[in-house]
Amino acid sequence: MLFTEHPVVQDKFRFVAKLLLIALAYFISAQLRITPPYFDTHITLIWLPTGIAVATLLRWGYAYWPGIFLGAAASNFSIDASPLLDISIALGNTLGSMLTVWLLRRLKFHGALHRARDILFLGLAAAVGVLLSASGGISSLVLFGVLSIQNVGTAWLSWWAGAFVGVLLTAPLLLNISRAELSLLWKQRMEFLIWCMTTLAGGGVIFVLNNDANGNSMPLVFMLLPLVVWLAMRFGTLGSSLGLLLPVFIAIMATRYGMGPFHIQDTQQGLLLMWLYLVTMLTIGLMVLALQAERNRAEKELKVALQHEAGALNELRIMLERSGEGYWKLDQSGHITEVNDAYCHLSGYARDEIIGMHLGKFETIEQVPEAAALHIQHILDQGYDRFETIHRHRDGHLIDIEVSVSFITEMHCLIAFLHDISQRKQAERDIHQLAFYDPLTQLANRRLLMDRLQRAMVSSARNGQHGALLLLDLDHFKMINDTQGHATGDLLLIEVTRRLQNCTREGDSVARLGGDEFVVLLEGLSSQQDEAAIQADRIAENIRSALNQPYLLNDYEFNSTPSIGIALFNSHQESVEILLKHADVAMYQAKSDGRNSIRFFDPKMQTALEIRIAMETDLRHALEKQQFRLYYQVQMDNHGKAIGAEVLLRWQQPERGFVFPDQFIPMAEETGLIVPIGLWVLATACEKLKTWQQNVLTRDLTLAVNVSAKQFHQPDFVEQVSRALLESDANPSHLKLELTESAVLGNIDATIAKMQQIKSLGVRFSMDDFGTGYSSLQYLKRLPLAQIKIDKSFVLDITNNPDDAAIVQTIIAMSKALGLNVIAEGVETDAQRAFLDQHGCHAFQGYLFSKPLPVEEFEMRLSGWL
Repeated sequence: MLFTEHPVVQDKFRFVAKLLLIALAYFISAQLRITPPYFDTHITLIWLPTGIAVATLLRWGYAYWPGIFLGAAASNFSIDASPLLDISIALGNTLGSMLTVWLLRRLKFHGALHRARDILFLGLAAAVGVLLSASGGISSLVLFGVLSIQNVGTAWLSWWAGAFVGVLLTAPLLLNISRAELSLLWKQRMEFLIWCMTTLAGGGVIFVLNNDANGNSMPLVFMLLPLVVWLAMRFGTLGSSLGLLLPVFIAIMATRYGMGPFHIQDTQQGLLLMWLYLVTMLTIGLMVLALQAERNRAEKELKVALQHEAGALNELRIMLERSGEGYWKLDQSGHITEVNDAYCHLSGYARDEIIGMHLGKFETIEQVPEAAALHIQHILDQGYDRFETIHRHRDGHLIDIEVSVSFITEMHCLIAFLHDISQRKQAERDIHQLAFYDPLTQLANRRLLMDRLQRAMVSSARNGQHGALLLLDLDHFKMINDTQGHATGDLLLIEVTRRLQNCTREGDSVARLGGDEFVVLLEGLSSQQDEAAIQADRIAENIRSALNQPYLLNDYEFNSTPSIGIALFNSHQESVEILLKHADVAMYQAKSDGRNSIRFFDPKMQTALEIRIAMETDLRHALEKQQFRLYYQVQMDNHGKAIGAEVLLRWQQPERGFVFPDQFIPMAEETGLIVPIGLWVLATACEKLKTWQQNVLTRDLTLAVNVSAKQFHQPDFVEQVSRALLESDANPSHLKLELTESAVLGNIDATIAKMQQIKSLGVRFSMDDFGTGYSSLQYLKRLPLAQIKIDKSFVLDITNNPDDAAIVQTIIAMSKALGLNVIAEGVETDAQRAFLDQHGCHAFQGYLFSKPLPVEEFEMRLSGWL
């Protein structure tokens, strides 16, 4: 045996041969360097050897680093004859490549580039690795005096960009050279040749024939992107990597020889744009290549899965066709894709008619598409559901169905079994109807009423809202039965039932206790007892009015009236029997008071209700009788000078005397009277502003007018403000409208739009009672406010309560940050005023300065405040 034929010797020989081959490949590719015509020739536009080095180390390992280093040293020595410089640069280049490979292996990079993340890994690792190459090479050039300091930045970027592009361009090509890839490309050689010719023609037009020193035609370079996408989607990894060389070299060579869109007057900018273009072109090509590979792999996996599914479905179909239960197969959107004969027989539809229908087509339960979609999603999430529903037969009759449905993950579909339970459900309905409903009127009977009442009392105790029990008895009903017969009496009871149901709200319950006694159960009334009594009384009055209308029974006209007793509740401490007895007592009181009337069980409540109704009646006439007065409370600055006033509404009623605002304002809000009252306040305030404008002492005063939420949200509120200003000729800038936080809640965008319209008139806005509501600070900064008014509840204990002090300081700081003025109301002591002034609030309102005064007294004291 010859010495060279020994296996160990052969392995060493092959290793050395590979090292020399790598060094030669590195050296040859280095001779293709393309230097920019603008500065030192050590810098190249593109450096392919870095890509060769990365590919070599990835495929064969770090053991072949000496070959890379040898090729790098020889390449550098061919440029100049400084061995130390050449070795220094070569060391930096090869170490940068090794760093890139180390990072790629840590990231579990796959050289086939069949995953989009591999493209990202390659780009990130190359970017980091060539940082080392560029930094080492440029440092060497500077240390050996080859590169001047002023060119370091441009040279470093050129080195880094050239090496980075070299990795993206060369590494994918060398990593994927194989017989299989070459064979695939050879089969597509004609199409690949056409692509090359097309790219050459397009590149020639864009880069050779297109010269514009100003760079105006630069966007044309991206006309080659469709060709890059074509390349990546058609020619595999090897073909794509090989083909990308062509548009890259066209761009580089054209730029090198002073042609193309990147050869512009600002040479450094031109180079930067060219490298960005190359990186973009290569990244897009490689990403499309990876995505196409992922798509092909997914299609193959799907094809195999579909084949398995088809076999399983065929077996399942045979079993289901012989099943006695209805069967559906549905897609994940709820459309039926398979059905068996049992369901066709059950529903009356043919198989071809059912296939493709949505399950909602068969359901009689009305639900919005979103609800059906949510139910399907629930099944998909839980994997199973069992429920009852109702289907409609083709001839129109209804079928009670029990459905058991499962989501088959492997088949990506829903499987449903449907069982006819119509007979069982009908029996249940018959039993329930007999047990809980009145046979004549179909209303709830006493048993069901007592159950609902018990639940209502528990709910009332939990949520704090009142409920009410209305007990109705038809006056002189026995006379109708005795004179016209029980059949006519039954017709009257049926008509009374219809009218009661028309008068009640959704969620209220109507029941018949027996004979001519009916009960209406009201829930969700106000948490305030007097307001709940008003609500119950209104509903009772509507019922009384409806039942007072004549009845036409068997061509005879009858008149009947009810006596109604009302018992309120807001807990479940009393039994339902006692509550029903209270309503019965109140009903008999109504009969004792002359029938056809309404009475509450609590005499005190009845009295309070009558007083409130009388006050509401007086309030409705107060405006036309000119019983309202405006009082003025001065607003002062920190120098003790009056800056304006707030107008406050007062009601002077002849019989009642002075009515406090907290007594009639809520009533005005509830009845809607606040709208005309508020309009009168606004108009009166504007007239007073006009009067003050004519006096040199008062012409700078502002007037703050409170605006209720209901008044503000009137559709014509902007016109109301505009008309009040126009008719009074008042200066809009002296009018300030105070809104509470509740007034601006709801449709915030519409609120802001309306405030902007009023602001355009010159009127300013103040946020009243700030800090007591729940409006979001996110909305506060969007509102066109001019001022924040600190609520008096925070000012009261500001000097001895750290929490209130902190809240006030926060409001002041926030107002300043938003560019808003701030004023405090309820200031009653010098200590409070001093605290506010010290912390940045320089406007005050409160009893320290003056209580609200009639206009005459207010104007008399003005001279002392100005």
